Amino acid sequence: MDVSLNPGQEKQLRDLARELGRPAEELVCEILSEALSRRTTPVNGKVIPNAAVPPERRLSNLRGLGKEIWQGEDAQEYVNRLREKEWR
Repeated sequence: MDVSLNPGQEKQLRDLARELGRPAEELVCEILSEALSRRTTPVNGKVIPNAAVPPERRLSNLRGLGKEIWQGEDAQEYVNRLREKEWR
């Protein structure tokens, strides 16, 4: 499985990994693995309430990362540029 981050998210993740002294790829795998294991129990597959996940480990903390990159960018113009130049 591939996980894609925009450049701002990737920079923030790499900065955090550097601070922790760990490879970014390892950190992503750990965060996703923890999030998935906390969402279901191995016995019955019940969803665990989000409150059971410590706030610093929630994937929702990634929401809005890199939004400054898209400031002032029109979504349709961006897609049109991709279609004209990169998707051919």
